[in-house]
Amino acid sequence: MSESQAYYNWNHRNPTEDSNEDNEYFTSYARVSIHEEMLRDTRRTMAYKDAIDRNADLFKDKVVMDVGAGTGVLSCFAARAGARRVYAVEASEMAHNTELIVARNKLDDVITVVHGKLEDLAYQEAIPEMVDIIISEWMGCFLIFENMIESVLFARDTYLKPGGMMWPSSANIYLCPVSAEDLFAERIHFWKDVYGLDMTPLVPFAQEELVSKPIRTQDVKASQLLADHMQIRHLDMYTLTTDELAKSLRSFEFRCHTSKMLHGFVSWFDVLFEPTPTPLPPPPIDVGLSESDPITQTDDEANIRSHPDVSPTPQPEDRTVVLSTSPYEAVPTHWKQDMYLIETPIHVAEGDMITGTIRVVRHTQYKRHFWVELSYT
Repeated sequence: MSESQAYYNWNHRNPTEDSNEDNEYFTSYARVSIHEEMLRDTRRTMAYKDAIDRNADLFKDKVVMDVGAGTGVLSCFAARAGARRVYAVEASEMAHNTELIVARNKLDDVITVVHGKLEDLAYQEAIPEMVDIIISEWMGCFLIFENMIESVLFARDTYLKPGGMMWPSSANIYLCPVSAEDLFAERIHFWKDVYGLDMTPLVPFAQEELVSKPIRTQDVKASQLLADHMQIRHLDMYTLTTDELAKSLRSFEFRCHTSKMLHGFVSWFDVLFEPTPTPLPPPPIDVGLSESDPITQTDDEANIRSHPDVSPTPQPEDRTVVLSTSPYEAVPTHWKQDMYLIETPIHVAEGDMITGTIRVVRHTQYKRHFWVELSYT
């Protein structure tokens, strides 16, 4: 047990957990290879960079916290956008390398790398001030797997100034029935002819293994979807609580738009980087002017009319960036999609209805894991 955890346990009613799961989790993020995979995901990394660059004025002279900073790439983006101070919080041993990366890029006058688990650091007073912006890449499979999101919510409740900004600001999970003919051909039908031998006695066992748990990071094509997808969860990062995160229940209804085999369901997610809304100017006051009365232009209006190439200041919605892991995207992210297979595939025809419920519950022992339960008719 760390010294900070011992201090917390002595002074607080609810002691912290120092589980092997956490140790294994943070050890995995000390490996260079896992960061290489994330950084090579250009859609993921460029979404963050694009969001920061489009909204650099929101970062100017602000204090930023990067939760789960990894190599510090997001911290560097924020610093280059003009942040006054960036706290790059990283619990794994990668933090030591992050310091070298920050120094090599001459950003150590702005970025402070803080090594440790955020929940412990709070009681060490390792971060001496409140922050204007919290940015984090916390998403896992099925969006919430790994449950890093709880650390982000802790950061929000502990360090974010009133009116501060959370990025991502919101997230959504989607569900859709799916056909997986190629997957079944590869994993199940394979046993029908193996070098000229009939190994079909293994088919029930192979199928049981295949459907017993979700298939993560599966590259699903839009042509495999059997119906229009639906949103099954929306997360508002400004209001979401850990209790709300721990359990959700949602009904679904799909009308098939094609005739194929139904092998299960597929999920994906998106996250939004929405700038803090700029207050709109008050509506003009009606003073009873007729159409013939002169109207005074504002300086901005006059400038735009006299210089047609000058555009008005973009509204917040123009600067919103969406990072999607949808199978409709031409290039997949490293998350790809997650598939939940049914025990016995069934044939569905165009117009057939698939109804059911999906329940998601956090594991009582392994807090970074969730049970996903699907029932359907």
